[in-house]
Amino acid sequence: MKRSFMNDVSLLLTLNLCFVWFGTVFAQPTQPQSTLEKAHDAFWKGKYDIATSLYLELSQKEPQISDHDYNLGVAYAYQKQWGKAIFAFEQASDKTPSETDFKENLQYARTQAIESALRNTNAQRLILPDEDDLKTSVLDLLPNLDLAIALCISLSAVLFWMSRKTMIKNASLGRLFSFIVLLMAVLMGLLQFAKDQSEVGEKGIVLDHLSKLQKGPGGQYATEVLLSAGVKFGVQGEVDGWVRVALSNGMEGWVQRGKVGVIGRGY
Repeated sequence: MKRSFMNDVSLLLTLNLCFVWFGTVFAQPTQPQSTLEKAHDAFWKGKYDIATSLYLELSQKEPQISDHDYNLGVAYAYQKQWGKAIFAFEQASDKTPSETDFKENLQYARTQAIESALRNTNAQRLILPDEDDLKTSVLDLLPNLDLAIALCISLSAVLFWMSRKTMIKNASLGRLFSFIVLLMAVLMGLLQFAKDQSEVGEKGIVLDHLSKLQKGPGGQYATEVLLSAGVKFGVQGEVDGWVRVALSNGMEGWVQRGKVGVIGRGY
């Protein structure tokens, strides 16, 4: 009886060990999802608010990765939060200027922000993104002019030298062309300088529709104009939670910090 009991116990222990071994070998341990996987999963399930919070967390933890900002922009766009979408796409484009997808989505979000603003406001004086965007001016459409300036200066010098050496039949006409080419170089130099100056300094984006541009850093100051979501501006300073902004149309004023994002510094 005793022998039989011990044999039964031994058999049970052996079976238990076998079950444990089989469970260890064949059961694949469930790996915890990364934050990025959780964000993607939430997005594809239509839980855009959860996805935006996770993408925002990733953007803050790994600010050098532009894809986090791009994904964040897409999630905001699906919620029709156009100002925040534009800011996220601007951040992504600022980090990876060569990525065309970022720019295309940025343009789409800007268009939607304008259409949404026109549908949802009766304000008589509202600044729209297409009125003030500092990246859509004529200067920003120009390529880098350094090479063209150098070529013009060289051509002007050659024409002047040829006219002095009587290598051109009409020396006065040669000198005139030399002066015209040199003048072109000067004008291109001025344009390049203006373009370089326009790119200096911090830029920001209005996040909320109908944000107030006020005359001073506080709610007690008069409102000068209303700003649509997506409006871009130059940052001139910050005081007690208020940002001093400069629009490309020459207007200046103050906006609450929570209603704007500064490119490179976040929300």
